Amino acid sequence: MEQNKVGSHKNIWHGVGRQRIEIPKSVLKSRVQNNALLRQLYICGLGYYPRAAGHYTYRKKGLPENFLFYCVDGHGWYKIGDKKYEVGPNEFFILPQNVEHAYASSEDDPWTIYWLHFGGVCCRISIRCR
Repeated sequence: MEQNKVGSHKNIWHGVGRQRIEIPKSVLKSRVQNNALLRQLYICGLGYYPRAAGHYTYRKKGLPENFLFYCVDGHGWYKIGDKKYEVGPNEFFILPQNVEHAYASSEDDPWTIYWLHFGGVCCRISIRCR
């Protein structure tokens, strides 16, 4: 029963007000990634997590697509390599594909975020941590 879950489970946050849309991998593979126009830039999934208390994710190998977060309220952090960055209201960050990362909402002031997974031929992102 998904209604009984609280916090993050299997890299998905479960909480009141959560909204998410995931494009099935079979659709991306059969209809998008083989289409010359669509494969340039496409959305894999998107969502909204309000006051996401207990939101935490760690991925050793990252994701096969890029990940954009936009924090509209509250605070949190993300980590790429050994660099950790704080995030607050009206700030965003992008996690590049196939890169180890972690992120979490603040325990004292949980973030409210919009997020978007995106891929495509034209969006191979390289990142340098300072």
